[in-house]
Amino acid sequence: MERKGIETDKGNYNREIRKYNQLVKTIKEEIKTLKGWIGNLLDNLSTAYEKFKDIERDKVIDNPKLFNLTNYLLTYSEIQKEKSKYLKGYAKTNKEKYDFKKLISAYSYLRKNNIETIGQLQTKIETLKSNSYRLNKKAKTIHKEMEDVEKKILYYEIYKAKKEVYEEYQKKNIFTKEAFSQISS
Repeated sequence: MERKGIETDKGNYNREIRKYNQLVKTIKEEIKTLKGWIGNLLDNLSTAYEKFKDIERDKVIDNPKLFNLTNYLLTYSEIQKEKSKYLKGYAKTNKEKYDFKKLISAYSYLRKNNIETIGQLQTKIETLKSNSYRLNKKAKTIHKEMEDVEKKILYYEIYKAKKEVYEEYQKKNIFTKEAFSQISS
């Protein structure tokens, strides 16, 4: 009947299904574009957050008011005192003395090198590492040169001890030019 232009319930139902299918298709496309937009937004937010964390971490590391290494040393000293409370007699005295010496040594090192922040301490550590690597490499080179010199000295001593024997051997050798010329004439 639909072909003749007369509407039927089944035809109306099929038209409704096509409309809903088209609506579902457009909704899926919208959801797909929204997912892409949200994904880009999340990527941008995570990138911005990482940059912000780096900037804030650098501010904290280089700000002596927020985190002073001297205060950290004092806190560490207090923790060690708490630990030594449970020790008795000689052990307690030795631990407290050792911890105090360690605290004074660390504090004087920080003062001598004008280190107040974690960033400055890390920079100093990196500098010391690079210097240590360079000096270690140089020491290995010098050690190898010393071994070479020691070998040469040993060889010279052997040469010196055997020199007279070799010279005497050279004089008595029958294959010298003079000995050969005397034999052949």
